[in-house]
Amino acid sequence: MADKKVYTHQDIARMVGVSQSTVSRALDPAQRHLISEAVVNEVLRVSQRIGFKSNVLARRLRSQRAETITLVVPVEVFEQPQNIDFEAGNSQLMWTEVKGVMHEADAHSYDVKLVPQYSRDEVLGDYIASHVGYPHSDGVIFSGLGTVLGVVDELQRRGLPCIATGAYPATIRVPLIAIDQEPGIVQALEALMAAGHRRIAFFAFAPDYASGDCWLPRYRGYAGTMQRAGLFDPSLIFQVAHERSLRQTLSRLAADLPFTAVFCTNDILAARLVRELEFLGIPVPGRIAVVGFDNHPIYHDGPLSLSSVDLPLYELGRRAVARLAAMIAGGERPQPIELIPSTYIARKTS
Repeated sequence: MADKKVYTHQDIARMVGVSQSTVSRALDPAQRHLISEAVVNEVLRVSQRIGFKSNVLARRLRSQRAETITLVVPVEVFEQPQNIDFEAGNSQLMWTEVKGVMHEADAHSYDVKLVPQYSRDEVLGDYIASHVGYPHSDGVIFSGLGTVLGVVDELQRRGLPCIATGAYPATIRVPLIAIDQEPGIVQALEALMAAGHRRIAFFAFAPDYASGDCWLPRYRGYAGTMQRAGLFDPSLIFQVAHERSLRQTLSRLAADLPFTAVFCTNDILAARLVRELEFLGIPVPGRIAVVGFDNHPIYHDGPLSLSSVDLPLYELGRRAVARLAAMIAGGERPQPIELIPSTYIARKTS
C-alpha cells in the first residue's frame, strides 16, 4: 500500500499559483488579513480538498500567539437568579452573546476559553493577568461591565489587548461595545401611541429602576419619551417585587384599569403580566397592549408571541471578537465606546 502523500506549503502554492509566503500567510489567522479574501478562500479550499493539515503548534510557536481568546462571563450565568419570578431564564440571553463570540471567533480561527467571573476581583485579576499572553490566550473579552472591575490596571500595565461588552453605555478604561437601549424603547412607545394609546404604564420589578445603572436606561427611555409626548404620569409607574404582588396589583385595579398599554422592563415580567391579565378576563391586546424588553427567544413564537425591544446580543458578541482580533493583529485600538442600537419588534401582544 502506497504511503499517503504529505503536502507542503510549496505544493499548495503551485496548485493555487501564488508564492509559498502567500500560502503561509493565508493559513495563518494572524496574517491572512494581509492578503486578499479571494486568495485566502482559494488557499483554504485547496488545502481542504487535499487534506492538508497545518502544524498548528509550530505556527503558534513562530508567531508567539495562542490563537485563543479568553471570554469572561458573569458568574451569575451559572447560578440561581436573585428573583425567581422575574429573572429565571435570563441567563439564556447571555448565551446569545456567547454564540456571537463563538461564531466570529471561528471565522477568525480563534479558540475561545470561557472563564466565569470570580466573586473577588483580585482573584479574577490575578488569574486573567497570569493566563493571558502566549501560550495561554491573546486577548480578553469581558462580557458584562461587572466582569471588568478590578482587572483593568494589571492588563493595561502588561499591554494585553482587552475589550468589554455591556447592555448599557458606561465610562470605563477599556474599549466598550454597548447597547443603546433608548432607540428600541422610543420605537415601542411611539408605535403604541400611533395605535391610539395615551395611558401607557411602566412595570418594573427592580427596586432601583430609577437609579441603578442596569435599569436606569429603561426608565429614562420610557420617562423621556412620555414627557416629550406630554403623556408622562407618575401614577402609571408600578414596581412589583414578585408574582404574588403583580397579581395583587392587577386584582386591585382590574375593575378600572388606569392604562391601556404597558411597557415592562423585561420579557419575563411582561409574560407574567399577560398571563395575569388573561386570568382576570382582560384580553391582550384587545383591551391592554403589552410590550416587553430583551426579545427573549422563548417568547418569540407560540401562543404568547410577545412584542419586545430587541437587544442585539449576538451582534454584540460578534463585534467584540472582530475588534479584539484587529487589536491583536495590528495593535489597533477601537473607539472608547461603540453603541449598537436596540430595535422594537411588534408581535401579537401589541
